[in-house]
Amino acid sequence: MGYEDLKGFLALLESKGQLVRVKEELNPRHEVAAVLKELDREDGPAVIFENVSGYKIPVVGNVLGTRDRLALAFGISKEGLKEEFLKRKNSPLSPQVKGRDSGRDIVIRDQIDLLKVLPVLTYHEKDAGPYITGGVVFLKDRVTGMRSMGIHRIQIKDRNRMCVSLLAGTARKILDNAAKRGEYLDVAIAIGLHPLTLLSAAIWTAGDKLGIAGGLKGEPLELIRCETVELEVPAEAEIIIEGRIPPGVKDTDGPFGEGTGYYLTYQSPVVEVTAVTMRENPIYSVVLPGSLEEHNILSGLTWRLQVLEDIKALAPSVVDLTFVPGTLLSHVVISMKKTNEGEPKRVGLLALMMYPYIKNAIVVDDDVNVDDLREVEWAISTRCQGDRDVIVVHGLAGSPLDPSIRDGLTAKVCIDATKPLSEATKFEKVKVPEESLKRAREILKRLN
Repeated sequence: MGYEDLKGFLALLESKGQLVRVKEELNPRHEVAAVLKELDREDGPAVIFENVSGYKIPVVGNVLGTRDRLALAFGISKEGLKEEFLKRKNSPLSPQVKGRDSGRDIVIRDQIDLLKVLPVLTYHEKDAGPYITGGVVFLKDRVTGMRSMGIHRIQIKDRNRMCVSLLAGTARKILDNAAKRGEYLDVAIAIGLHPLTLLSAAIWTAGDKLGIAGGLKGEPLELIRCETVELEVPAEAEIIIEGRIPPGVKDTDGPFGEGTGYYLTYQSPVVEVTAVTMRENPIYSVVLPGSLEEHNILSGLTWRLQVLEDIKALAPSVVDLTFVPGTLLSHVVISMKKTNEGEPKRVGLLALMMYPYIKNAIVVDDDVNVDDLREVEWAISTRCQGDRDVIVVHGLAGSPLDPSIRDGLTAKVCIDATKPLSEATKFEKVKVPEESLKRAREILKRLN
């Protein structure tokens, strides 16, 4: 792979001309985020901010903001990303625990003041304060052994006090189990991870993400034991924050500008910080909330392939699937080779029922490119009638990030935009002969 950790990957990116350095002094309140926002485009480079006001620790962002950089992380060409991701994901390697002697260069246990140590950013105009957005949260159920590893928003409330948003999934189950037992819950937040370890944290699965991280990297993930809590975390982490969540104690988390494009406020669990450990010359990594590119890489790709794999297992006629950019994974487009008229609706409803975050499902024929929204809209406009091809299902569990839900419930929409099997000729797609297109491409290539 050619690198071992985040710093090694950044060196690789710089050698490929895919990383820029900002040397101007920038305020961690809004100014760093503003640059990241401007770089949130299809070809935006990774960026290191070397001079963040009040801090010696540099900030890095947009690390996995393009498919080219994700391919570099895997050490392959971007054309083979889907197949390579699934192959490695489905070949997990159990992690190896190094021991309590972590070898951390900096250990802070006393008089912890997070904002004096770490350049935590404030992103939006009306955010309640600084938020950690690129940290991976580790939890473990003391009784069942169930582990959680995910990216969650974390608000700095005080010098050694935080709020962590644990809205759903395995993390929420572990939190609820500890609260029912009246127990403190150990928590660790790892910042500045190997890019494929970070990618594994974004995968939509209840399985062992530590094992998946090893599979993606091609070698077991090396873990170290925390200093003050009974958890193991990746040794590669630049920064680790350790703490404990008291049972039933919550505080106001927000407002914070979420990926939905709105400010959302919750009552979230409180974390009492017990230690901060760092490597020598650490780097603080961030993910821009709701970024069109990096968020689409981290979550869009991993969730896309996972959901495609799940639905194909139940409906083999499904060909491809994608999430519509900008919808925070709530709108999905599915293509298929349908065998009967009711099949597209069944497939769309499967997606809606299986995943609470999916709100709208559009099903098209396999002659439609799901990644081309113009083709998708063309299929809806010419192959769909609202009275017979649209289903609305009320009262289903919705995404906690959707500000339009009421009492946790939403209405979901299934759109069948497939052509009738009995009228295949009428709905044949217009096309230019492939041999003519091939010659045209050759001519245009020479002209360019």
